[in-house]
Amino acid sequence: MRATLAQNAALRQLDQLKDDFVASVSHEFRTPLTAIDGYIELLDDDRERLDPEHREYVSVIRSSAARLVRLVSDLLVVAALQARPNQIRRDVVDVSSLVRDSADAITPLIRYREVTVQCEVNPNLTVLGDASQLSQLVDNLLSNAAKFTREGFVTVRAFREGDAVRIDVADTGIGIAAADLQVIFERFSRTEHAISQMIPGTGLGLFVAREIADAHGATLFVESHQGEGSTFSLLLPVAETSVGAPDPDGP
Repeated sequence: MRATLAQNAALRQLDQLKDDFVASVSHEFRTPLTAIDGYIELLDDDRERLDPEHREYVSVIRSSAARLVRLVSDLLVVAALQARPNQIRRDVVDVSSLVRDSADAITPLIRYREVTVQCEVNPNLTVLGDASQLSQLVDNLLSNAAKFTREGFVTVRAFREGDAVRIDVADTGIGIAAADLQVIFERFSRTEHAISQMIPGTGLGLFVAREIADAHGATLFVESHQGEGSTFSLLLPVAETSVGAPDPDGP
């Protein structure tokens, strides 16, 4: 019995060391990534002076840096939620601005595709929560939609629904097979289609989105059919400062 307890304690300590290491390394990555992103912006400002080949190089660097930033952000959120699972900030968050900023942020991901980002956001929507984490949640849903959409639309909507603020992220992408719908929110989960098509990803984005939603007492769910696109929906408890009548039919 004592041996089992000691072994369990050692495993918990090892798991904690792993989490601490991931958090520490992720923080260390942030500084050089910020510098890289800054220099990419400088190069992008001078795109007209670059020949087509070098413009393509800049695009590849930008895309790769953006993937690293998202990965580091996901790891930091997971570390924070595991370290302080019941200590979520409860600030008043302007959902309207948050969603618009996230929609603007995915533009580099679809710059060279036949994809249009549509943003349909009702004004004066507020919730209580951690603005940084909620922004990460919406970023992950939008980047996931952009990643699997080669042409058509990525649409984000935000509106009041009863006692909640609802955010929908819809796309006209490849959709999700019924069997995969049961596992896409699990850690490191990747669909067979994504793997076979060599679509990049770590399987952390949707897991992190679900973790943030759960920590905020929110509901995150998806409706999708393979070949017909997907719609991820988030229901967040409304803050008392939200104005405007409930709109059960959406925007």
